[in-house]
Amino acid sequence: MKFLTKILALGLALTLCFSSVVSATDGGGQDESSLINSLLREIEELRRQLDEAEGNPNVPLQRRPVLQITNPLLIEIEAGSSRTVEFNLENLTNHTASSVVTTVDLRDAQGITGTFMDRSNNIATMGNRNQRTLTYQISVNENADDDFHTIVFTHSFTNTYNQTFTNESRVIVRVINRDEGRVSLRNIASSVSQVPPGSNFDLTAVIHNESRSVMRDVSLTITDGMASDGIFLRDSTNVVSIDNMAAGRSENVSIGFRADSRARRGAYPLTLQLAYTNARGERQTQTHTFFVNVGGDTARDAASEVIITNITAPSGNIGVGQEFTMTVTLRNQSSYTANNIRVNAAPGPGGDGAVVPRSTSILQISSLEPGAEQNLSFSFAPTASSRSQNYVIGFSVSYETGLENTDGSNETITFTQYQGVNVFNPDDDDDDEPSRISTPRIIVSDFRSTPMIVQAGQEFDLELEFLNTSNRVVRNIMIVLSVEEEVTTGNERRGSVFTPVGRSNTFFIDRIGPGETVTEHIRYFTLPDAPPRNYIINVHFDYEDEDNNPFDSIGSIGINVAQVTRFDTSEIFMPEFAAAFQPIFINFEIYNTGRVTLSNLMIRIESDGFNANQSSVFYGNLNPGAMDFYDNVITPMDYGMQEVAIVITFEDDAGQHREERREFIIDVAPPMRFDDDDERFMMRPPMDGDMVWDERLGQFVPASQGLSTVVMAAIGAGAVAVVGAAAFVGLRIRKKKMESMVDIDE
Repeated sequence: MKFLTKILALGLALTLCFSSVVSATDGGGQDESSLINSLLREIEELRRQLDEAEGNPNVPLQRRPVLQITNPLLIEIEAGSSRTVEFNLENLTNHTASSVVTTVDLRDAQGITGTFMDRSNNIATMGNRNQRTLTYQISVNENADDDFHTIVFTHSFTNTYNQTFTNESRVIVRVINRDEGRVSLRNIASSVSQVPPGSNFDLTAVIHNESRSVMRDVSLTITDGMASDGIFLRDSTNVVSIDNMAAGRSENVSIGFRADSRARRGAYPLTLQLAYTNARGERQTQTHTFFVNVGGDTARDAASEVIITNITAPSGNIGVGQEFTMTVTLRNQSSYTANNIRVNAAPGPGGDGAVVPRSTSILQISSLEPGAEQNLSFSFAPTASSRSQNYVIGFSVSYETGLENTDGSNETITFTQYQGVNVFNPDDDDDDEPSRISTPRIIVSDFRSTPMIVQAGQEFDLELEFLNTSNRVVRNIMIVLSVEEEVTTGNERRGSVFTPVGRSNTFFIDRIGPGETVTEHIRYFTLPDAPPRNYIINVHFDYEDEDNNPFDSIGSIGINVAQVTRFDTSEIFMPEFAAAFQPIFINFEIYNTGRVTLSNLMIRIESDGFNANQSSVFYGNLNPGAMDFYDNVITPMDYGMQEVAIVITFEDDAGQHREERREFIIDVAPPMRFDDDDERFMMRPPMDGDMVWDERLGQFVPASQGLSTVVMAAIGAGAVAVVGAAAFVGLRIRKKKMESMVDIDE
């Protein structure tokens, strides 16, 4: 009994040894080499103590075998793979073990499965000091943790006296998972698209584990953007925590906010920090910015309200010079028409010169009906001065609500919403050389063109503001402006679209102190043939610091060019005199003599004294150099001096509504009236379109209605004339006859 007690104690010691080693390894306390050495020392100690027990003469014959896996004790395997391992199972005693069955417990080895090959876990007999091979195939899931895992082998057997015993062997599996893991923040949104001041809203998002490993200690924290007079937390904490996130798992999170009643209209940025510990135990952080759109007074039921319902942007990385398009969707969510809507798209803070417009950056909509939506698209491109980072594009929307201010002017609402894009610049290597002296930078901090939209063939003034962003003085600054593109007509090169007026395109500035700005002016002439769009002016900087170290950089600005809209018609003939109810035929040709397409072209007739067959004719778009025809019939409905106007409306390439009026005055005579005894009555019979006097009705009516009266009068007068003539002829004949009879009597 003392021997068996000693053997059990040794087995327990071995088990505890394994447990302590595994626990220490899980915590990162030991490496693989120390772990294996510790296991080997424990097995050797077990051998020694068993050998001492065998030499004890007081031990009875009923001896207990002890089976133990002695090699390998630690296995390395990559996640997502399988491996067949041959374990050496050894009988450490001089006693025979029979009917040996080995099973495996994988409860402490998450993500690991296995099976014995060729029934190697069933052994009929193992003699004293005998060794056998256990062939075991191990498979590791691709999501298994990068860690040490314990596999427990349980050996059941009998001795020569048919007594049943069990003991355990433990093997350590080192899983290598090369997936470092990534957690992303998706679908950040506000429960209210435009938050009214004094109301509650929720910020929602989805945290998603994109990796094949468990991510630990995941947290989402609101780190910046809250203020008592802006937006602030509502009965909740600014941190959402998740202990563990399984591979591929998503979590919906929500944080409650409130907009203060004093909050002004605009976009309020909230900074969100996502943090987690990956499979390698490394702490990772991400920073995201979300803009909350705070609206105005929603109690004014008579005001229109325009909102941005969606902004689409490319999801991948955008390279230098690669043009991309962003589309903003506007919707009038009120019951009243919004007028004079203007959208200005421009890079947000930190994006000036790094991302520039490639299309018209300002678009206008004359009106937006209740419930209507409209999409507006803008094109941009990163420049060589951009960095590999996320740049935000701001969309500033202004519109007239339909209400009046206290001074009688139209109330105008303005708000801005932002959307980010990822820019990749392979030449942005400033972070690769941290020991290098920092580069002083000059940027174009602001610029203004007068007018804002430049007309081709005309001059404009450009004002540029240059800012020294560094903490050092820069001097001997030479600035050269150049345009990327030239205008060509067919195979003929027409040259740069902008030409300096009365000076060169070069500036020289002696010095700019740290944080100081210098403003310069230049006047340009725009080539008449320039196509209407946004043109990029590159700003080249060459300068020195106080130690005479030379530097150079490039910035960019965008100038919107519009072509002069020209519309003309052929001569419009309109008579000076006309008769009431008599039709007047109008026909003329229309021409687009400009260089831009005329949109929504319409011609209508405006008059109180005329009726038109077609009050308005819609042509749609009229391309440059194209022509069309206009045909119509107008009829004067009253007499006297009557006014009629031909109104031509269309929109130019900038979305501006244009109108041209051609006004005429026509002297309209009253309709002609015939009496029954009027000698002009027999001038001609009435025709279609004539107006005649109807004695029965006492008014003028179309000839087709009054013809019966006139014709009857004419027929009656004709009949009287015929009868009279016949009577006259009869009297003459009788008179002649009587004269003849008198002559005969004589």
